[in-house]
Amino acid sequence: MGARSSLDALRSPIEALLRMKELGVEVNVRLKDGTEYRGVIEDVDATMNLILAEAVQVSENGAPLVKYGRVFIRGSNILYVYTGEAGALA
Repeated sequence: MGARSSLDALRSPIEALLRMKELGVEVNVRLKDGTEYRGVIEDVDATMNLILAEAVQVSENGAPLVKYGRVFIRGSNILYVYTGEAGALA
């Protein structure tokens, strides 16, 4: 079951993001403008601002477009966050 089973009991999106950071799982972050990034959560704060490590901008079909390394994503721009294996989690 992996990361999904350990995230089921979490009550808030922040808790889920902190747990994903702790587990070091790769996540996809969809922004309100339709842009999507894939990477590992390096840091998260109370307003859901994220720093992604190993960040890659991906196309709608998941193909890599641009490799950035580290990116800052403002929490107010996030539509949803999910892991590749489990669907939407936060």
